[in-house]
Amino acid sequence: MKKTLIAFLAVLLVAVMAVALVACGGEETPKVNPEDPTKDVSAYKSKGGFETINDPLSWDAINKFPVVHDGMTVEEGRKLVVDFFRYCKTAVWMPADDYEYTVKSTGDPKYVTGGVKYGGLPYTSVSSGNIYRLMDYMDPNTHVVDIKTAGAKKTLFGNQCSFGSYVGIGRVINSAEYRWTKNMTPSTGFVPIGDYTMDTSCKEYQDGLYNTVNILEENGAEKMYECYAGLKKGDVIVYFTTAGHVVMISEDAHVVRDADGKIDPKASYVTVIDQTPGTVTDGKNAAGDVYTYEKNVDAQWNFTKLFNGNYIPFTFAEWLGTDPIESSKTEISHKGDTVSLEQLKDIKITSNYGITDAYVSVYNANGVEVFKMAVRSTVTSLKEVELITEGFNVDFWGDKDSLKPETYEYTVKISAQLSTGERPTLWEGKLAA
Repeated sequence: MKKTLIAFLAVLLVAVMAVALVACGGEETPKVNPEDPTKDVSAYKSKGGFETINDPLSWDAINKFPVVHDGMTVEEGRKLVVDFFRYCKTAVWMPADDYEYTVKSTGDPKYVTGGVKYGGLPYTSVSSGNIYRLMDYMDPNTHVVDIKTAGAKKTLFGNQCSFGSYVGIGRVINSAEYRWTKNMTPSTGFVPIGDYTMDTSCKEYQDGLYNTVNILEENGAEKMYECYAGLKKGDVIVYFTTAGHVVMISEDAHVVRDADGKIDPKASYVTVIDQTPGTVTDGKNAAGDVYTYEKNVDAQWNFTKLFNGNYIPFTFAEWLGTDPIESSKTEISHKGDTVSLEQLKDIKITSNYGITDAYVSVYNANGVEVFKMAVRSTVTSLKEVELITEGFNVDFWGDKDSLKPETYEYTVKISAQLSTGERPTLWEGKLAA
């Protein structure tokens, strides 16, 4: 009888608790909106039938490169910026569809063909694309890219010389703060190599006023040959005439002198990597992928070509030991455990390295990404980004208006893609109504 009474009381207690929960709305308040997507909104799945890429562009491959840190040696740093720029030029991916674009400087139409292997990004004039950004549109299983979405804004997809090389330079260098080739002067952190003279107060080159043509005329060929001889892996050469170009040096200069010690400019050369709108050619990697890419990757240019091309040589303070090679430090202005959609536009992200993209991802209680926003940097060396919520350089996946934080639970993660290759999560919390 006693056992029966205890069992009855236990059942009664469970029933009372159930009624209480229903009365409080505990069990009847769903955490997930039944209209939410069931798969991550930014996840792209390509159609089948594409050729296999043996050694594809991937996060695994990107993350194998070292990350800059306190105590990294100059030799390690020089090697890293070159190796990564070379990778950015030759990493293999495949567009899902045909894509047409125009290079502003030439006016010529260019084409990317669906199902064909490509290395690196196309030159699309004044553009800010990079391989980190390309990954936002890639099927990670097939390495096929949703080119129609990725290339919807041409200048956010492709790149050009200054942004192309910056993806390599920015892995280690943060002393140089510039935007385009016209800004690559001593006043923005470009340190002249050798004893050539120039106006070090010049903030930017200008056609018809002061540019690299004037500098070469002032110094002469023989002096410039000696300055080219000082170029090392990870340095750059720059010209600016009616327009500009920057080129990375991928091996120390090869210098040939005659019996009198005078440099032979035709026999002396540098090895270079750059992003140009020039000749498209075929490459082949060690895994056997044959792919199309735009020159140049480890091309040899002699000193005569450099001088006739109006190039002047630069290095960086990190390579000279006058500015330390340092770890990245990135901060976000928002504090607290919650954030509302309205508060996003007041948030700033700052870093001691360049920020190429900032991301806001919203997940429901099932862990499904139901909304994502990316703020794209359109210039190099940008160390502060505001999380604007509209504009040309903002991309969206999903519909933020479908979010109902007053009714359902959502988690928000804010992260940033740094020029160092890192993508730290800077804040995580709940989405507030």
